Amino acid sequence: TAYEITYGDWSSACALPIFVLKQFQFAKGGDWTGFKAIERETQTLKDLKHPGIPRYLGTFETEDGFCLVQEYKEARPLSEPRSFSPDEVKHIATALLEILVYLQDRLPPVFHRDIKPENILVGDDLRVYLIDFGFARIGGDNLTMSSVAMGTFGFMAPEQSLNRQLTTASDLYGLGLTLVCVIAQLKSHEIGEYVDWNNQLDPKAIEAKVKGCSFRFIEWLNQMVAPDPKKRFPDAKTALAALKPLYVKRTPEVKVSTTSLNFEATQVGEKLSQTLTVTNPIPETILEIGRAHV
Repeated sequence: TAYEITYGDWSSACALPIFVLKQFQFAKGGDWTGFKAIERETQTLKDLKHPGIPRYLGTFETEDGFCLVQEYKEARPLSEPRSFSPDEVKHIATALLEILVYLQDRLPPVFHRDIKPENILVGDDLRVYLIDFGFARIGGDNLTMSSVAMGTFGFMAPEQSLNRQLTTASDLYGLGLTLVCVIAQLKSHEIGEYVDWNNQLDPKAIEAKVKGCSFRFIEWLNQMVAPDPKKRFPDAKTALAALKPLYVKRTPEVKVSTTSLNFEATQVGEKLSQTLTVTNPIPETILEIGRAHV
C-alpha cells in the first residue's frame, strides 16, 4: 500500500518559483498500486498546459518513496467551509467545465475520475484549479473495464463505480455533486447520506438541498447528476453551453396594480370588492401569497 503527504508551498529568498512537493511513501511489503497511481498522475500532468491545472515541474525518488513537484497556487480546496454568491457558484462551475472541455478535447481525451470538493482549488480572486490526477485515465483504449474501480464513493458516476465503460459524461457527475456540496454547504462525506449502496443518487433529497435556485438551473443540475449516463449532457462542452444563459438563483419581484384601496359603503350590509393585480416580472420564479386578513 502507499500513502501520500502533501506539503505546503516552498520558496526561497531568491524569488524562485513557488511549488508544492507531494511525497509518496511506500509501506514495507506493500504492492505497486501506489506507484502506478503516481506514474499515472505524472504521465498525465506532463503534457497538460491549462491555466486551471497546476503545472507539472518534475519528480524524484527518495529512499522510501517518490516525490512529485507541482506549481503552487494561492487557493484553498472547496472542501473548506466557505460561502459563495449565486454568481460565484456559476463562475466556479463555468471554470471547471472549461477545464473539462480542454481535457476532453485532447487526443486522446483525459478523464479525471475523481472530481470532488477536495480536488478543486478556488482562490480569493475566484481563480479555479483542478488538481490530483492520481486516478486519471487517458483516452480510447484505456476506457474498457479494469480490475479495480477508481474514484471516491458518492462522487463517482454509477458507471464508474460499477466498473463499466466511461464516457465524456462521466466526469460531469462528480462536478454536479460538487456543486451541490457548494450550494448546500455540505461536507463531502455527507453526500453519502443521499446515495444508496449502488451509488444511486436520491434526486428528491438533493432538490431539497438546492431549494431557492432557479428552476432551469435545478434542471441543469439534475441532468448533470443523472444516474444513467445517456440522460446526462454528452460532454463538458454541451453542459457549458447549456449553463451559460442560466441564473443559479433568481429573486422574484412584487408589482401591484395600485398601492391603496378605498372602500365606501352607501348602506348597511353592502358587499364591496375591488380588483388588485399582483404580478412577478422575473421569469422562472414563483411568488407565494398568503391569505390577507382585514
